[in-house]
Amino acid sequence: MPDVKMPIPPPDTEDYRRANTAQLVSADPARPVFVMANAGSGKTKVLIDRVARLLLRREDGRVGAAPDSILCITYTKAAANEMLSRLFRTLGKWSIMRDDKLREELSRLEGRPKDAYKTDDLRAA
Repeated sequence: MPDVKMPIPPPDTEDYRRANTAQLVSADPARPVFVMANAGSGKTKVLIDRVARLLLRREDGRVGAAPDSILCITYTKAAANEMLSRLFRTLGKWSIMRDDKLREELSRLEGRPKDAYKTDDLRAA
């Protein structure tokens, strides 16, 4: 029987919640940010979340940014490839998610209530 890896639940600590909040704030495209942190701390996740949020329809109904209008700069081709892979993986998951799960995902990403996402918002995502 193959090994089935169960997801490890995140720690329920104040430090974890603070780090999560800092990542959410840093991923907000309305805020100018400079991210500098150690390896494995979530910098790429923050950048991918930020790009995904730029692509999403705005809360006021305006369309998101055109993909070819977003420029991401990295120091290495490996980092650029990793960012691209993660972004495509995220967008690919969204394209096949059930509406209720997608609402949860978008709510977590943007910090808006789940019921704020209408059918057109989900389709655009």
